[in-house]
Amino acid sequence: MILDLLTLAAGASLLLAHAAILGLALLGLAGMTQPQTQSPGNALLLLCFAFTTGLAVDIAALFLLAALGILTAPAVMTLAAALALLGGGYLAARRPKLSLAQPIDALSTLMAGGFFLLAIVVCYHPPGVWDDTMYHLPLARHYLEQGSLALHEFVRFPLFPQNINLLMSLGLMFGDARLAQVFVTLPLFIIALGLMGLSQMFCGRSLWGAVAAALVFVIRPVRETLGYAYVDNALALFCFAATIVLVLAPSTGRGARGWLLIAGLLAGTAAGSKLFGGVYAALLGLWVLLRRRQLAPVVYFCAATAIVGIGWYLRSFVISGDPVHPAGGPVFGHYLWDAADLASQKGEQQSHGVSRHPLNMFSALATAGVIGWILAFIGIALRQVPPAIRQLQWLFLGYFCFWFFVTQVSRYLAPVFAIGMFLSVYTVYRFWQWLSSRYPALKILENPKVVIGAGMIVSLAGTALIAAHYHDRDLAGALKRRLGLYAGQTPEALLQNRPGYQLFTQANGYTDTYGPRLMQLGFENAVYFFNGTVIGDWYGPGRYKDSITCERGKCTPLPADKMRERMLNFNARMIAVSSERYPAFDRNSYLGPFTLLYQDAYGALYALERDPQ
Repeated sequence: MILDLLTLAAGASLLLAHAAILGLALLGLAGMTQPQTQSPGNALLLLCFAFTTGLAVDIAALFLLAALGILTAPAVMTLAAALALLGGGYLAARRPKLSLAQPIDALSTLMAGGFFLLAIVVCYHPPGVWDDTMYHLPLARHYLEQGSLALHEFVRFPLFPQNINLLMSLGLMFGDARLAQVFVTLPLFIIALGLMGLSQMFCGRSLWGAVAAALVFVIRPVRETLGYAYVDNALALFCFAATIVLVLAPSTGRGARGWLLIAGLLAGTAAGSKLFGGVYAALLGLWVLLRRRQLAPVVYFCAATAIVGIGWYLRSFVISGDPVHPAGGPVFGHYLWDAADLASQKGEQQSHGVSRHPLNMFSALATAGVIGWILAFIGIALRQVPPAIRQLQWLFLGYFCFWFFVTQVSRYLAPVFAIGMFLSVYTVYRFWQWLSSRYPALKILENPKVVIGAGMIVSLAGTALIAAHYHDRDLAGALKRRLGLYAGQTPEALLQNRPGYQLFTQANGYTDTYGPRLMQLGFENAVYFFNGTVIGDWYGPGRYKDSITCERGKCTPLPADKMRERMLNFNARMIAVSSERYPAFDRNSYLGPFTLLYQDAYGALYALERDPQ
């Protein structure tokens, strides 16, 4: 286990080092590290901007290689080395001086190291929440296997912006699913650096930012998928960094253009990561227009955003005629998804949250698991707030209103995960300022030794609560189960009781006989475990409704002869059927046209007896 964790940490460190070289070089070119123009003001913010900018360049490079059809390990290593040489050469030649009014202190270094280790440890487990093994990791593996951006028509969202899936592909290229999970969880560590830097700038010390970062890790929309291959944490990073660059950017002067271009690069990467990243990038563009009230700043920001972010939308338009497939179906025409699929998806989206009445906004916070953000709203009423904080408040409010009226899926708050938490903690900081000014004795609580001691007490209390939750006096054993540190067990052993895993791995052993295609009914979240093409989902060409019959609310798979015909249409010779999803299914009803290859408590795996060719 220790060796595995060290390997994951080494992979994360290499990625961060490469990103830092590229990021610092670009920040230098943009004039963001030069004291004669402007700088982020402290080393924590500079590191946050450097890591994020470098990751944006790395993702753009992966997109370019995939678009050219050469997404291979040799090509990736060659381009990575070339970029590192260019970035390192620039830094060595120009040696941009860093204007660091607030360098990193020992406590901040210790806290940053803790967040880095946390981002590694939470990934030490096999994949499998839901979306990660349903389409995120399958897409990442598909691009890796094809070496290109070839369409995977049977996953749920084959034409969504997928920047972060390419980062997962990089993890799979040089490791396994755990490294892919690390690469898309590292953004939380970088967010922590940025929050600590903001706190140092506006609260006088990094501790308040560390509190905000710790709370980001534990809010429900992050906690539910923490350490798994989801795109939301990376989306949160790019939106957060783009926002901070914009609000700290100088209005005029030699470096103003560079800040806008870097912000556009980061916003464009967010737009290429998820449709909601595109929405947030548009919000930032509107903010630039309203704030600057000049054409040039808007052109710089929007041009950089479009150049970096438009690729996935162009791909979607070329393939389907819809740049935001499948959402634009009613306007651009349907492709893969039909009108009923889209209506069903919209209905599912509307089922989240509370009624869209403005009076329910705070109820929506509770439902989404971010009730603490009510403090961010309270902070809007504060007086004598720095201009940058006020701008963050309005941007947070603008996106929250969009989210409230359009979706209310908790993870879709990702663009403001960090901003919402920082503004909430900032409100507490202002209250603490007022309280400690009236009761000076409370200032002893700001002593670093007291902070470390309090942190240890909180950690011990948390450990005790974990042990109590598991009714286990063995604290080490309880922590292992809570954090996923299953010493002595392989990832495969941990997956044995996952529905569909055994069926799909058994199917892997029959691909030479029956081919690399598997139809499935009820196991859409196990797609990643089959090393081939899986057909079957609620939406798209393999939609369940065409493979089942329903009567009086009970659904069963099609009769054997009709299912055989449907499978032949997809050139598939194996099918897995879930007993949990279709309890009325008689497993013996498929015997004859099909051979039963394997069965367990979760379902059955069949194969066509005769070659469909």
